[in-house]
Parts: sequence; structure tokens; C-alpha cells
Amino acid sequence: MQISRDFLDKVDEGSCIPYRNNEVVCVSQDLPLIDSAPIELEIDREGNNVLLRNIILDKEDDPLYVEYFIDAMFLNSISKSKSIIILFVDRSGEVLKKLVIYLTEDDIQLIRSEMRVGDKGFTV
Repeated sequence: MQISRDFLDKVDEGSCIPYRNNEVVCVSQDLPLIDSAPIELEIDREGNNVLLRNIILDKEDDPLYVEYFIDAMFLNSISKSKSIIILFVDRSGEVLKKLVIYLTEDDIQLIRSEMRVGDKGFTV
């Protein structure tokens, strides 16, 4: 899989942004060391923006933080799929690692509440 050059031009080295559906692209050489590492979810609100943070506990003393702002379309996608796919890519767009984060109903409800979106019939 190759990420388009047009999209990569919008992403700074070391940062992550939603790509399509439930995928997030991170331009980084800093990759998770363990495929099945525990992952914690944090949500922060910065004004009208919601920041999702996945903390990958691959090293006890130095976990990997993956942060990205989300919108209602991304929330809709992850609500349906119950997962987030993190694609770690190099500057050329080559996927170095793919990590799937599975979400619980509680995770989705927590994200919805931070975005101040109800859970009944939400679509974009």
C-alpha cells in the first residue's frame, strides 16, 4: 500500500492525521516494537477540536504516543468499524507498519461525549 504524495504533503514528519474511513497516517520512523502491545486511549478537547491519543505501551519506560485531531466523519467511521487503523509511513508514502486498535462501545461513547454527539442515529 502506498499513500499518495498529495496527502503526504499535508503531514509533517512525526505527526499523524486521519486519512480515509478509519485509517490514520503517521509519518514517522518511530514504530511500535511489539504488535500486540497494550494500548490506552485518551481524549482531549482543545477549543472546538477533539484530539485522540493512543498510547502504545510497547516499552515500559518509553511508550509510543500517537495523537491526531478527529472530526464527525472519522467518528462515524470508527463507530461502524469499531477500530482504528494506524499506518506508519515513511516520507515516500511506503507503509512501514500497520497497527489495528480495536474499540469497545465504552470507548466510542466516551469519544462521542467529548465531541458532544448523541448516540442515537448519528450519521454524517
